[in-house]
Amino acid sequence: MLAEGVTTAQYFGTIHLEATKTLADVVEARGQRGLVGLVSMDRNAPDSYVSTRQQSLQDAEEFIKFVTDKQNELLKPVVTPRFVPTCSLELLKGLGDLANKYDVHVQSHIAESLDELAFVETLHPGRRDAEIFEEAGLLTGKSCMAHAVHLTEDELDVMQRTGTSIACCPLSNFFFANGLLDVRKVAEKNVDVGLGTDIAGGYSPSMLRAIQTCVLTIKALEMRDGTSGNPPQPFDFKDAFYLATMGGAKALRLENDTGSFAVGKSFDAILVDVDRGHNVVVSERDTPMDVFQKVIHNADSRNFVKVFVKGKVVHESEV
Repeated sequence: MLAEGVTTAQYFGTIHLEATKTLADVVEARGQRGLVGLVSMDRNAPDSYVSTRQQSLQDAEEFIKFVTDKQNELLKPVVTPRFVPTCSLELLKGLGDLANKYDVHVQSHIAESLDELAFVETLHPGRRDAEIFEEAGLLTGKSCMAHAVHLTEDELDVMQRTGTSIACCPLSNFFFANGLLDVRKVAEKNVDVGLGTDIAGGYSPSMLRAIQTCVLTIKALEMRDGTSGNPPQPFDFKDAFYLATMGGAKALRLENDTGSFAVGKSFDAILVDVDRGHNVVVSERDTPMDVFQKVIHNADSRNFVKVFVKGKVVHESEV
């Protein structure tokens, strides 16, 4: 992740307590800003990958304490129900209580695919993800939910009212979400949204790829809606870059510390060399914005010389 220039990440771990503790240790050792969650689930999963409600809550609380005791400002614990189908309502409510008790972040998947919505309907007839999560106390000002492709207008209103943000994962949405998230409409609802890679559902941990795919998503939606060439809300690489930086910081409630180079914030940055990799062609006629656009569209990790988190070099690539 650091080699790809990802200075801040929100991680879904596994249901295994010790393994997720190790993940937190590694994130800390590498110097990345990380929000790490132990996945909780107590039903509708293979016997080898499921826990009881009591054990899930016990492990979740222990993990919160483990990360909190590190007293590392770059590392935060996250309450992490996998998603509604694999969590009983009792487990969800218990996790909501933990999130409130320790005032920690929350993450899960919400309205991510048509199959998931259909599964939820069989478990909770007449109800949808947002209503269930809100009842459980899991939609808060520190909640960031992945995907959100199939949220209704009313559910987006719930997200706005509760202060819940969205992690848009445009690449993985093309593969299994049965739909595309229009981040313009999310922004219209005043719901914070940032970009994610979903490296399990997608095939790349690159945020540059996420930026590119986000723009392609909007172009596809414009073609679907017949607005291509004259869109009511123009959207380009600069807008997607914002979602990958400041948008992500706001979604994770880190906007006062990162997301931009504003005075007083931490120095989280990537030093880019356009001459490395032979993949970015720059001419004397190019403006700084031209070069920036070429980096967004053509650069990759080969061009990342150094990666900084809070002013410290956390990754340095060889020539």
